[in-house]
Amino acid sequence: MARGKKTGGRKRGTPNKATAEVKDKIAAVFSEYGQEQMLADFMDLKPLERLRLFASLAEYLTPKQTRASDEQKNEVPGVVLYLPDNSR
Repeated sequence: MARGKKTGGRKRGTPNKATAEVKDKIAAVFSEYGQEQMLADFMDLKPLERLRLFASLAEYLTPKQTRASDEQKNEVPGVVLYLPDNSR
């Protein structure tokens, strides 16, 4: 392998077949389960359980953060979480 140059394997940006298959299977399970049932089950969880589930899934919904430069370290981004009202 030439130093610093890619000489084999997949081209950059080509999806991994195994990863694509797993994603397709997960999507199939969610589509069969149904969005309404999933929301009902989510609302049946205790508030702390809902927050933990949301936090564990959030890493898959947002891009991974990189190390901040010195200029960015002083900036604090705002985060707003809208949690459903379960008093109904």
